Amino acid sequence: MIDRSAMHATSGNRVPGAARLIATAAAAAVLAVGASDARAAVFTDWGTPDQGTGPGVGVQTVSGTLGGTSLTMTVANASLGGNFGVTNRDLTNTSIWSQPGSASEEVVIFQQDNGSSQATTTTITFVTAVSDLGLYMRFFRDGAYTMTATDASSNAVSYSFLSGNYTTTPTVSGNQFTLTDNFTSGIIAFNGAVKTLSFSYVKSGFGGNSDMTLGILTSPVPGGGAAILAGAFAAPLRSRRR
Repeated sequence: MIDRSAMHATSGNRVPGAARLIATAAAAAVLAVGASDARAAVFTDWGTPDQGTGPGVGVQTVSGTLGGTSLTMTVANASLGGNFGVTNRDLTNTSIWSQPGSASEEVVIFQQDNGSSQATTTTITFVTAVSDLGLYMRFFRDGAYTMTATDASSNAVSYSFLSGNYTTTPTVSGNQFTLTDNFTSGIIAFNGAVKTLSFSYVKSGFGGNSDMTLGILTSPVPGGGAAILAGAFAAPLRSRRR
């Protein structure tokens, strides 16, 4: 966070020449970075996944930390195999992710459809409820999903879809939504502090892997570097270094 008090002279509100030079240099550096290299959200640091012992393990688990809050993610299906892990993906495409990640963002890779008619249920539990939560989807399969999110008092938390590569933007009806595009990527935003999040999906065909991660969303950052510059001097930018 910038200490604005240090930028004011003791005999008034004028910014000293040295401070102006520092601010100008900082502005140039931020503008040089540009939107594609700027992370507009705090993202999850994922740990080492537990894949079980092979096909039929039933439950796969990975833990992580989001903005200082610990969380656990489980993927459950009696027919699950070993398609589960943590890898890095490029989440800088602002036409898909309006609040982008880095060019090498940690995501969980998991198998959504497994050749059976059984539901695959993914559950994320936070130690304490997290506000401004966003679920980043990458290559989610088409079809109907059931999703519930609750706060620390077990009250339902609503959600909506932000940017994505949708042909038709998904709509939420109760605790269900449908993705009409196969390999859907985008952001689901939650409108309250989330303690537990769960979504289920059923599809009998084999379709390979999907990716997801969780972020703490900030206000939209349109316009790339210029917008980030404005935020840098108006309010602290919520980001972290790797």
